[in-house]
Amino acid sequence: MKNKKFTYVLLMIVAFIWYKAFFKVKSSFFSEQVEVVQPIVSANSFSPIIRDTFLLDITYQDPFIPFVSLSDLSNIDEIKDAAYIQRSIPVFMWPSVKYYGMMKKEKSKKPLAILSVDGFKLMARKDEELFNGFYVKKIYKDSILIGYKNKRKYFSIIQ
Repeated sequence: MKNKKFTYVLLMIVAFIWYKAFFKVKSSFFSEQVEVVQPIVSANSFSPIIRDTFLLDITYQDPFIPFVSLSDLSNIDEIKDAAYIQRSIPVFMWPSVKYYGMMKKEKSKKPLAILSVDGFKLMARKDEELFNGFYVKKIYKDSILIGYKNKRKYFSIIQ
């Protein structure tokens, strides 16, 4: 008799657990709660990219020529001046641009270019500034013309 009571108590506990599990599953399928989807942040809300620049000190001794020191050279001032002039000339580098294509509404005359500039996904129209003076000059189906001050460069579509 003792074992039967224990069996019935265990059956009641198991039935209660299955009851709870069944209603958990049922409530997940037939829930009336509406899940709110957060809007996607538009590309216009990013902060502009500010490029970081620095100068290298190249007046140290060459490690591959250990027998010649800077003090042995007779024209050390000329070498330092030349190194300074070479360092001070800024080198212009185009950002990494990947052009994915364009979108255009049927009624609109302004196409929207989809591109990636230095890893940032952007959508831009003609004459819109991308960042730090870079702007979209022209948008074509197979390429895009990016301008910076008096320089221009075409970037073709990614296949």
